[in-house]
Amino acid sequence: MLANFEKVTVVAEWGNHGRVGGKRAEVPKSDNVDRMVYEMSRQILAGEKRLTWEDCPEDIQEVKVGNYRALLMHGDELGRSGFASPAAWIAGANRWKAGAHDYDFHDIYLGHYHRHAQEPIQKNYNIYWTGSTESDNRYARDSMAASGMPSQRLHFVDPAKGRVTAQYQVWLD
Repeated sequence: MLANFEKVTVVAEWGNHGRVGGKRAEVPKSDNVDRMVYEMSRQILAGEKRLTWEDCPEDIQEVKVGNYRALLMHGDELGRSGFASPAAWIAGANRWKAGAHDYDFHDIYLGHYHRHAQEPIQKNYNIYWTGSTESDNRYARDSMAASGMPSQRLHFVDPAKGRVTAQYQVWLD
């Protein structure tokens, strides 16, 4: 992104990859390989003045671009064993928008599901499922019933109007 933009802000969101210890271990859930890779990348790029790197203290990141507000989540924050159906996510998002949490958001971005999809929530906002850099592995296919060509989302936001103005699925293969 630095090759194309004057300033880049990275909002890191750790997930469930490379958990240290088992699910019942005393080690915090956030201490995992995802977070180690983010920290290593931050250190490698420390000299780049056009790059800012926001820490991820919680498992839900609040992203602000002008008047646009979004929640960035790995996707294992809702449901049992890290899985929740699209209907459960829509219900959860609508509860949050109705005031069940203090989050101020329009859209939610999820990555955990290894698929590119979009579901509507209240007030013409959306939950965006984001593809993965690799989704053709046996684990994704067999345990999540999700397999596909590697992709990521690219969204353009109008900061004054506080909305997504264009979105693309970028193929990585």
